[in-house]
Amino acid sequence: MIHFEDRTVEQAYKKEQSEFFHKRIRTGSTWAILFYPLFTVLDFIVYREYFTLFLIMRIISELFLILGLLASHFKFSRKNPQVIAIIQYLALSFSILIMIDVSDGYQSPYYVGLILTLLFLLFIYPMSFRSTFGITMITFSGYLIPILIRNNITKPSVFITNITFFFGVIFFINVSAQIAEKMRRQEFFARYNLAKANEDLKNLDKMKMQFFANVSHEVRTPLTSIIAPLQSLRQGDVGSLNIDQNDLLDQMHRNAIRLLDLINQMLDFSKLEAGKAHLRLASIDLIDYTEDIVALFKEVSIRKGLNLIFDKSEITDRQFYIDNDRYERIITNLIRNAIKFTETGGITVNLKHENKSILLTITDTGIGIPKDRLPHIFKRFEQVDGTSTRSFDGTGLGLAIVEESVKLLQGEITVDSVFGMGTVFTVKIPDNLIDRDPHAFIERRNADRRNQPETWNNDNRRGDERRKTDYSRIPVSDLAQVESQTYAVQTPMNRPKGVKFSGIRVLLSEDTDDLRHYIAKILTNLGHDVVKAENGLEAWEMLSDEGGFDILVSDIMMPKMDGYELLENIRKHDFLKELPVILITAKSGDDPKLKALGIGADDYLPKPINVRELDARIRNLLTKRDLRKAAAEALVMDQRIEELMTGFAQSLEIRDAETGNHSREVLELGTLIASELGMNIDNTLKASLLLHDIGKIGIPDSILLKPSRLDDDEMEVMKQHPAIGRNLLESFSNFKEVSEIILAHQEHCDGTGYPKGLSGEEIHPIARIIAVADAYHAMTNTRRYRQALSREEAFEELKKHSGTQFDPEVVDAFIKAMGLS
Repeated sequence: MIHFEDRTVEQAYKKEQSEFFHKRIRTGSTWAILFYPLFTVLDFIVYREYFTLFLIMRIISELFLILGLLASHFKFSRKNPQVIAIIQYLALSFSILIMIDVSDGYQSPYYVGLILTLLFLLFIYPMSFRSTFGITMITFSGYLIPILIRNNITKPSVFITNITFFFGVIFFINVSAQIAEKMRRQEFFARYNLAKANEDLKNLDKMKMQFFANVSHEVRTPLTSIIAPLQSLRQGDVGSLNIDQNDLLDQMHRNAIRLLDLINQMLDFSKLEAGKAHLRLASIDLIDYTEDIVALFKEVSIRKGLNLIFDKSEITDRQFYIDNDRYERIITNLIRNAIKFTETGGITVNLKHENKSILLTITDTGIGIPKDRLPHIFKRFEQVDGTSTRSFDGTGLGLAIVEESVKLLQGEITVDSVFGMGTVFTVKIPDNLIDRDPHAFIERRNADRRNQPETWNNDNRRGDERRKTDYSRIPVSDLAQVESQTYAVQTPMNRPKGVKFSGIRVLLSEDTDDLRHYIAKILTNLGHDVVKAENGLEAWEMLSDEGGFDILVSDIMMPKMDGYELLENIRKHDFLKELPVILITAKSGDDPKLKALGIGADDYLPKPINVRELDARIRNLLTKRDLRKAAAEALVMDQRIEELMTGFAQSLEIRDAETGNHSREVLELGTLIASELGMNIDNTLKASLLLHDIGKIGIPDSILLKPSRLDDDEMEVMKQHPAIGRNLLESFSNFKEVSEIILAHQEHCDGTGYPKGLSGEEIHPIARIIAVADAYHAMTNTRRYRQALSREEAFEELKKHSGTQFDPEVVDAFIKAMGLS
């Protein structure tokens, strides 16, 4: 028998057995309740003279079975279910023993009923050996003792046969119970060990992932302190270098990037292997995206004397939902391998879209793969030549990552190769990933972040906009191979000691001394005023005490207070919640990025960082902030201008109460017409409608408020109000166009209006709208010298003068907008 050393394991075993036994109690009781009464038929046939007594005994036994079933539904029965089983069994056994004793004693055939009950105990109720032994001994004693007491054994052979057979069954039941209990323990122990092993494996996997995360942070951080200064040296930030110095820097930079890429490959593969990688689908221009990636390898292939071709002749569709990071990893690994193993000839990258699949084919004229090695090339750490004298370096993870990435994209990859002649890799990816993977994260905005619009004036460029490559989106390993060609050494930034700051005050929180000082130095050289903090807590104290910072740049993994907690504190306080925050980290994967952006980070940069890119992101964020402020200020200004316009209009209406609300109602009518014509309802339109009669401020009261019709001289004075309005408003820069519209609002379509006698298209469209709205409102409102017309009469007047005084298109639009077309 197995004995568990751990008491908790023993308790777990007992608990499981109790739960199992509890379920069996219900099952066994139900079956016994259903079938036990059937034995009354046997009683009636065999012992009709004792039928009444036997029926009473069976009813009592049935009641015990029912009570046991009912008891199993209460909580107390879960702790000791065997007690219920023992009581039920003893009730059944004693009733049968009484039947045997009353009838024929040792000659009664009912002793078989005892055997059936014991077998029921063995197979339905899996009791422990101890309980089984006790019950069987009680039953055997209950059978044997009455026979011996009566001492009326007339047929010894029958007695010996029955006793022997009965004892044999009891022996069999007890041995079986012991074996069954041992097997149950062994099975539980095996499951426990398996579960424990699985849990240990999960913990090991977590530890492995944590180890990789720690390695990522601990290695990326010093690598950043190596790569970033090398980039600055190569870019000429500290002065010009000669050719030999540049060559040495290029060599160091390439190998540092190569080391970083090896780390990235291991981290990438560990995530794929652990199933922690998830699709992030975005709609991208796949042709441009692929072309950009291929272009990165152009210089490398040229230096090696290879012809790298991107064939897009067989694809016309451009936009697809795809995980661009996974797709990028696939194509870069395959192209890099092709370049590595090809000495002469070239590489062709072909992109197709057919049969609802994206087909990416990469063909090279390299050394090829031996036939016996083809089945193994996608295995991790597997290399075609894995000997110590191999000619090509690598970890053996590249193609494994490719295969796992293709699987994540629900695609398939095949390879065809002839040793000594070349290799063809074909990747097939479904074009409907957005429908096939409901759990994928869908990036709804334009996700082709590599393709930023940039205006070019050269007519030879493709259209008015051309793609501008964002090198931060390209794997660092690929940049390493082409960066020496892509980034020419720039003019050194020999900024004088009395540096003029850009006005951007940056708080930099980074716990690594070398990296903190380096980033601060370069940002200072780029014109920023940088204040340094060694951890998140120190940065928080500076923000709380000093303030005045334009932006925070913070690492995530820091002592005392990490970047996440720092960011959460910032977003909780009103005086800081608008502060732009850029988080930088050496942690790999999307999880840190998503967490940072979810908490409220404005931007995110993985290490190793390019400080020039950081500078660009700082300036972009602050430009966006300034634009938001400017937009808010413009909105306030628009509101103030609108209030001013309303005040101007009301000042006129105060003079002439009879025309009260005229300007605002003309605004409503004119806006209705403009909407019908499909025009923009902008400030120019609204200001022109509202202020069209502003010039009447300069008309004398004797004319403006005259209760009768004006004579010819008075009419000439009144005709000056458009020019007065123009002169009043043209001095305001925001009302230049409005002033010219107001000047023309009394012009007629046939050229008979005033003040300039303009006609047709010479009249501003808004002025033509004002003419109709102004006339309609004037006709439908009572004046001192005339009565108002009805709506229908006013419309008839507009139609009558359509084409002469009014623009026919405007009149038709007005009538239609008023619902009378």
